[in-house]
Amino acid sequence: MYQQQSNNAPIYNDILYYVAGDENGCSTDKNTFVKEALNGIVSDSIGLFISENLDNQITTTLPPCIDNIVNTLKLLENGKFGKVIAKFSGTNPIPLNFNWKIQLGPLTANNPASTAPSIQPGNTALTTLNEEYINISTDLSIAKTLIHECFHAYLVSVYKYKNIDKSYINLVNTYYSQFNNNLNDTHHHIFTLENMVEEIALALKEFGEIKGYTLPQQFYDDMAWGGLTGTSAFNDNLTDDDKDRILEVISSEYNNNNSPRGTIACP
Repeated sequence: MYQQQSNNAPIYNDILYYVAGDENGCSTDKNTFVKEALNGIVSDSIGLFISENLDNQITTTLPPCIDNIVNTLKLLENGKFGKVIAKFSGTNPIPLNFNWKIQLGPLTANNPASTAPSIQPGNTALTTLNEEYINISTDLSIAKTLIHECFHAYLVSVYKYKNIDKSYINLVNTYYSQFNNNLNDTHHHIFTLENMVEEIALALKEFGEIKGYTLPQQFYDDMAWGGLTGTSAFNDNLTDDDKDRILEVISSEYNNNNSPRGTIACP
């Protein structure tokens, strides 16, 4: 029974994300019925992605110093690296056919990573880390970037059939708007941007503790905004002093200057 669910999960999820779209022409009642039925079918399969298949579903062509960071993130128990996706997805099923490949490559300056807007062969979301970034940035900065890009990769998989802007900010906003119109809808109330920052901070803090860092919560909260500084939650809900502090913390770890808290990832 479990194996059957796992094999059919890609079909279930394709149907789910189709009926969740506005362009399908189905009534609200029909959409709700199909989504709830599929949620029930696939919900027991989530654990497979989180544990047993994580090593198979995340592959890299990275130097050992970065692979070490990826492997540490896989071990997180509080806000687990795999469960970052599960938490953001609420009760929606995770596509068990989701694969994520991480590689190095040339990117523009001040761009630590980029996730391809289209799914690659093998139903794989592809993230490229800036090859210059890994030579100057701290391990905490790279870990933060990988956590964000993991969610970006997942969203690219979710919206693989939609002809929309696949930038991280737009996908986050699209996902939030699509499923969170009714905040009392427990089936589809996934996250707010503030909750997302809390979860990123939780994961990054555990990573830091595994690496032997003893740092204040404020540091991790500030770092968690990396990748989300273009959102309305950042621009409209924070004071100028908070924004300046956050940007300074992120820049310090990214450029490994002005007394960073982490250590250079690939010396």
